[in-house]
Amino acid sequence: MTGFLHIVYSAFTIVFLATTLQANSTIVPVIVDVEASGRGVVEITNLRTQPTLYNIEVLKWAVVDGVDEYEDTRLFIVSPPSFKLHPGKSKKVRLGFRGKRGTPSEQTFRLIVAEVPSEVKKAAEGTSTLDVTLRHVLPVYVAPQTPGGPKLSWTITTQGDTATLRATNSGNQRATVVSVGLHPNPNQENTPVYANNSLAHVLAGSWREWQVKLPEGMLPGKAVYKLTGLNQTYQLANHE
Repeated sequence: MTGFLHIVYSAFTIVFLATTLQANSTIVPVIVDVEASGRGVVEITNLRTQPTLYNIEVLKWAVVDGVDEYEDTRLFIVSPPSFKLHPGKSKKVRLGFRGKRGTPSEQTFRLIVAEVPSEVKKAAEGTSTLDVTLRHVLPVYVAPQTPGGPKLSWTITTQGDTATLRATNSGNQRATVVSVGLHPNPNQENTPVYANNSLAHVLAGSWREWQVKLPEGMLPGKAVYKLTGLNQTYQLANHE
């Protein structure tokens, strides 16, 4: 049967995120694009009421067979890699990329910011409690020699009442998929049936899959996907 896919994604950024990450800390920016010089910087502010220790590291990031994989890397210098911030204080963390720049495809990493409260809180009943360590995980991208953006191709397979959607990125930069779903009727502008946990990064040269539970009697219908503000229609090939 022939179907259409409803996809909404942004080529380079998570469209509904603000430019800062805020919980017990504020981190600016939340996406680190390394400059041509090989340098990047983030600023961290402690919003807690007690001093907090921050430990910073960078991991190599890849998507292998649809799954995120991380490994240690020495391709970045982090300065400083560890420091303490008093309440309300800020600190800039500088990243220096010492790997090869100008590669054919975008290089991808994760910046890990671990915040460890350095003081024990006293609960009202007199018992001691300790804040848990929080880990913020931010994407870090090193641009390719000739940025060409993502190039996604989509396939769909069905088994029983479940449709599996796969996006393969043959471009040289990442795409961030915000939501994926199927229209219940090919001739109407219905609300799509969305996959759970749709948000995902499809890195250059990788693929991701999503599963959508199909209501009884549903055929995949008309679809629209959004690429950096441009609405387009994508028709899937015949599939079983």
